[in-house]
Amino acid sequence: FLDVLPSLRLKNRGQELGMIECIQCPGQTIFVPAGWWHIVLNLDFTVAVTMNHMLPSMLPNALAFFGKTTPTFARMLRQELKKLSEERRRLLPSLDTSDDDEN
Repeated sequence: FLDVLPSLRLKNRGQELGMIECIQCPGQTIFVPAGWWHIVLNLDFTVAVTMNHMLPSMLPNALAFFGKTTPTFARMLRQELKKLSEERRRLLPSLDTSDDDEN
């Protein structure tokens, strides 16, 4: 990234691509919307607290993606979904929670 960033700045490609660059100061929070590509470059010693959020409607596509890219994680996620109470499972879209790696 340290090689790519200067070239994006030099050729003005970052602006063309919609790149937003900022410096986050202590105590500030940055929200990165779902689906936005992003990178973080720490300028000093840093402690970061992150949270990934997935809406229930995103689960079918996420399970399919994880099944192809990280089957072990997909299997673990399906197992955890099976543990949800019936009431909470009703809030989710129809999901295949079988342990096969195809879904």
